[in-house]
Amino acid sequence: MKLVVDSNVFFSALIKDSASRKIIQEKKHTLFLPYYFFVEFLKYSNALKEKSKLSEKEFDILVSDLLDCFIIVQKESLFLCKNEAEHIVKDIDPDDTLFIACCLAKEASLWSDDKALKKQGKIKVISTPELLKTTK
Repeated sequence: MKLVVDSNVFFSALIKDSASRKIIQEKKHTLFLPYYFFVEFLKYSNALKEKSKLSEKEFDILVSDLLDCFIIVQKESLFLCKNEAEHIVKDIDPDDTLFIACCLAKEASLWSDDKALKKQGKIKVISTPELLKTTK
């Protein structure tokens, strides 16, 4: 399955050894992150490191290991889909525009636990519990 991963799913995989981390590390799916993810990651990295209770070295290794499971989608690839994505999420959460654009560009579903994103009908949104059911 091709999945664009919401930042919060990735962040939860960093914070604890969770189902999200296991799904990512299994490498059964083609996983994408838009380039914009790194802006959010840098904004929250100190808080994530603290919540994870890992040493700085352990945290950096985990980040690297998890990122190795992803294909990073560059800005240029999202340009053609950005307007449609803005329209899709304008009444939900404009901060998700580039994740939706990534879904459109890669013809992928969105892995997110944000229930509000399911209100739109253009992109399939799959939650962690739903994804777990499909991988068993």
